[in-house]
Amino acid sequence: MILLGASAVLLGSCHKETPLPAAQPSGNARVVYELREKCGKDANEWFKREHSNDGVLDGDVITTIQDEYTNHYNEKLNRCYALVLKSTLIHAPKGKHGNTKSATLVDVNENAETGSYFENDESARPIKCFVRDSVCGSLTEWNALASPYMIQ
Repeated sequence: MILLGASAVLLGSCHKETPLPAAQPSGNARVVYELREKCGKDANEWFKREHSNDGVLDGDVITTIQDEYTNHYNEKLNRCYALVLKSTLIHAPKGKHGNTKSATLVDVNENAETGSYFENDESARPIKCFVRDSVCGSLTEWNALASPYMIQ
């Protein structure tokens, strides 16, 4: 499963790690269905709240090419995650332009960053690449670290 084709994520340089709670195995298909439905609604509200102002930065014109998310209720971890993908074309003063690609993995209910990937067209390697305490050096590595959160 490819989580991030040509996209990646931009968040602050430090992140606070919180331990995951013990999984709560349900074994009940109806309960899992309801938790998935709740996750979808919560992720939609979270995305609207956290990303409603995307597109303008300090008076510079930024045109967002892609700003979308997908969500997943992880039954094993009993958590709701959102994966936000963003590709941005930046038009800055004096004709300077650039492209950024990012992906952010977020625990929706805690509003906590679980992982982040960020690259721009001026760097050969990602500027930011981690999932929890694991640091990565490429998009392939980031996908491998992030995928368990979005498929279990």
